Amino acid sequence: MSVLLFCFSISAGHTQIQKSNSVYRITQVVDSFNHKNWDSTSLVWVHNFTYDKQAHPLTDTWDQYNAKGKLITSNKLVYAYDNITGRLLSRISDTYKYQYIYDVSGYLNRITLEVLRNNKWVLIEETLLNRSLSLPENKTNVNIIWNKIKKSKSNKDSTITYFNIDYTLDK
Repeated sequence: MSVLLFCFSISAGHTQIQKSNSVYRITQVVDSFNHKNWDSTSLVWVHNFTYDKQAHPLTDTWDQYNAKGKLITSNKLVYAYDNITGRLLSRISDTYKYQYIYDVSGYLNRITLEVLRNNKWVLIEETLLNRSLSLPENKTNVNIIWNKIKKSKSNKDSTITYFNIDYTLDK
């Protein structure tokens, strides 16, 4: 079985796993980001995770603190799973909504990010995963495309591709 794991991130600080429970699930992560290039302030995010009986994450609560330890914001993502397959379907907060869409074979093929603006969900980002089989090598190819979606003044969507890369997975 081949597993493709990818993550888009900006590495500008120091991330530490603070706590884990007895079955090696991460329960707390502290991530710091120093904004010295902008305004000489430091920010710290503290993520706390909860899990269901199947070891799926249920919630990710993250609090943002300033350099003096004062809470600036608090957010909570709630995870939803398909009852039959166990696949992740969504992660939703008050202002963000991530949705995970699978093809008929069960492979993840699209991730969307929507934000709440003026009481309406607006698509701002999508990740597309296109799978194909390479013959005669019998290897799986995955093309990943990361798009930003912007609304124009005429309320039409325009798409900007920020990331487009191919991977070959060995069986």
